[in-house]
Amino acid sequence: MCNKVKNDVENYKNLIQSIFNESISISPQFSNNTNNCIGALFVNDSFKEFSKNFKERLQRLKNAYTTLDEKKEVLEKIKNIAEEEGVGWAGPYSELVVLDLLSDLPYIRDKDIIKVKDLKIDDKPNSLAERDGQSKIDIDVNFKYKFYDFFADIKSFKPNDLEILNKILDEVRKKSSKKILIGIDNFISYGFCETNKLLPQKMKEIVQYLLEEINNNSKYVTYEFDSKYKYSFRIEYLESNNTLMTESTKSPYQLATADSFKLLNYSNKLLPSDYSFLILVKNPWFNCEIDDFCSFNKIYYRSLCRRLFIEHGKDNTPAKMHFPKMKNYSISIAEISNSIAGVLIIEDNSIVQKSNKLYDVYMYLNPNYKCKKTLSVFDLQSLFSGSKLCELKDMDDFFDDNY
Repeated sequence: MCNKVKNDVENYKNLIQSIFNESISISPQFSNNTNNCIGALFVNDSFKEFSKNFKERLQRLKNAYTTLDEKKEVLEKIKNIAEEEGVGWAGPYSELVVLDLLSDLPYIRDKDIIKVKDLKIDDKPNSLAERDGQSKIDIDVNFKYKFYDFFADIKSFKPNDLEILNKILDEVRKKSSKKILIGIDNFISYGFCETNKLLPQKMKEIVQYLLEEINNNSKYVTYEFDSKYKYSFRIEYLESNNTLMTESTKSPYQLATADSFKLLNYSNKLLPSDYSFLILVKNPWFNCEIDDFCSFNKIYYRSLCRRLFIEHGKDNTPAKMHFPKMKNYSISIAEISNSIAGVLIIEDNSIVQKSNKLYDVYMYLNPNYKCKKTLSVFDLQSLFSGSKLCELKDMDDFFDDNY
């Protein structure tokens, strides 16, 4: 355990120095920063399991990525974690998780895991990115298995609407003249597209509305949009109560329906003639919606990917109708769906390790993939064999469930 010296950033820099024998330079504006990740590393024994797993991961990364370019890339991600506020650390943290896992897989050819940064459009003509007027394609990792070449984009698997709502609640806590506990009651996810349309436009209005209700000592508040959507908030005042209880019920199928468009938002990461995967990393500190009660997570993951591959694979609606930032009306939802070879979901058990494996993995392959030969479970069944770090929990190609 690293001794407390000054603040979390200083302790973090000392930790990295002790493992890599190299210092990282944190931007001055983040010199006093903290977040759940770096803060948990130096809180005595409260998060001993997470701290242990984090440090062991760094040691493995140091041993696995030894060239100058590789080491520079790893240290950049490590540095980025300390320069993020809120749950912003989830992005670079997720990339480190994936690099750690991939370097552990015995059957990845020659350990050929590389960072592909700003791939030129000219090298991949007819990509969705090129058709939508972009000049580059940013891919996170490229790795080879058997005679397959995979390109993947890495994302932290966090609920988009909950992230925005938490920013609203943080703003309310800062501006409130009263000491309060505030939370979202009976949270319902309305989906990626609806959230992106509604919440950012209404953030200031919701904050002001909640502050007015707090001044009136309200304990239960509902904010309703002009449409059918609404969010409920529960408030407790610290003068009379030091606890806050909120309720939440959810169905894995309902959540999958709400989230299914989220994965279509990465069309600019897909290559026209290569196996393009999406890799999603889930950690309870940036996604508490998905848990293992009654196999909720497995049901949710399967349902999410079936909707992505099968339901959306037949949808010829212009994608721009759902994603206004897109420029090309001729790109359909189905085209995006059919360009995703598969989805790999990694559950990071760093906080409380549920078994002797640090990562649980779920892989789902697209039966309607159009760019190359469709992959089956038989093509990838040994990919995770012999791993010391991960356990394959589920894999499916939906070949017999494609209707």
